[in-house]
Amino acid sequence: MTVSPPPPLPWLYPLRLGDTLATNDWIEWQVHRFIGSAFLSRMKYIDRRDVIGVAVELWTKSYLEDPAGTLPDDDVQLADRAGFGVDVARWQEMRNLALWGWSPVVVEDAGAEVHGRLGHRLIARVAMDSFRRKDGRAQAREAARLAGVKHKVKAKLIEARQVTLAGNDRLLEEVARHLMAASLWATTENVAAALFTLHGISSVVHINEVKGGAPSRG
Repeated sequence: MTVSPPPPLPWLYPLRLGDTLATNDWIEWQVHRFIGSAFLSRMKYIDRRDVIGVAVELWTKSYLEDPAGTLPDDDVQLADRAGFGVDVARWQEMRNLALWGWSPVVVEDAGAEVHGRLGHRLIARVAMDSFRRKDGRAQAREAARLAGVKHKVKAKLIEARQVTLAGNDRLLEEVARHLMAASLWATTENVAAALFTLHGISSVVHINEVKGGAPSRG
């Protein structure tokens, strides 16, 4: 009697639910690791080159999943992602080959654990590196935007002859973030209203022109 080995234990995926790469148009491709992989050698040895294309399609589509680099552990969904549509039986015939290297993972979501996903160690690393680069670019764009709004706030305060306030970098950042969160332009009236809302400062010109607590959007 042949005893089947126990299923692999789920491992903790490095990205959390919500960490996606759906807007990325470039993902790292491990060329040398793919060419020298045991997967590629085995598929060619057993003359299943058809599996190679399906596996690569799944690898590619996994980067569009949530979290990036995972796949649903569900044959109906996998059949669709693998290009078989509703032909689940055809997918199941090659499932074990096409999912070479994939195993169950646990995904974190606000402190809770999400099951029912598959992960691949190498793809997970690529996805994590790509997400870090994406997050870094987003932070850089946000920092540049914040710097621009701070500059405008400072200019408005200097125009209003509020030199002391204009020289307070922490205050400038608070006002800039307040305006950005409310999607407001850095007009004199909006800057004045922000200062009054945040710190009760009413000495900036035009503050009395902001009526009804509704600052101008410029």
